[in-house]
Amino acid sequence: MKFVSCRPSLTHKAHVLGYNINGDAVRLIDADILDGHIVRIRRISELEYPSDNDDYILKVVSLLELASYGKAIIDDTYSLENYYGRSIEGIC
Repeated sequence: MKFVSCRPSLTHKAHVLGYNINGDAVRLIDADILDGHIVRIRRISELEYPSDNDDYILKVVSLLELASYGKAIIDDTYSLENYYGRSIEGIC
């Protein structure tokens, strides 16, 4: 994210996203910098994978919602980089 080094004000808008997968569960982890050097790490409660036919649909829908939420965060940060990355080319 080169645009952040050229425009420090964008540091507080960019996110780093990850998924923690342990055994039969997954958790979304979102890190951002609120102010100064303070990093906020948010963890979504673990979601378990489906274990049988009875809970398959409910758990898959929850996992898809988690993936959709993560994609929205990634898209927001990516759009920042595309917009500001192009506007600062040659400046940094």
